[in-house]
Amino acid sequence: MRLQAFLCLGLLLAGKSTAAPPADVTPDPALQMWFKALQQPLTKQLCCAVSDCRFVAFRVQDGRYEVEIEAWRYVVPTETIIEGLPNPTGRAVACYTFIAFGLPVPSGVPRDKPQDTIEILCFVPPRPTS
Repeated sequence: MRLQAFLCLGLLLAGKSTAAPPADVTPDPALQMWFKALQQPLTKQLCCAVSDCRFVAFRVQDGRYEVEIEAWRYVVPTETIIEGLPNPTGRAVACYTFIAFGLPVPSGVPRDKPQDTIEILCFVPPRPTS
């Protein structure tokens, strides 16, 4: 019964997608519009739900981007990289969600294994790539 309630709550919370800048960004209408316009390269859907975009530390390893999220390293799926987009923040941005049972996990719900529950929706390098 609890699992069904959790899954229903997840569906309700995942229903509407609107992008928002990371919490550590001073509100700026132009910057906010940039975040709201981010689209997943393959599906053209918005990159995130509210506050799913974060500035992340990154490195390039063997020609692939790797990002650090909650002290775990993730290889950025190539199909999530937004190519050629000027990045006004000058910092790497990853839009991601936590996944459990194939559904987004609402914020505040404890996660046992964060390394297994991240889905990167979009990644914007600090400088445009070709």
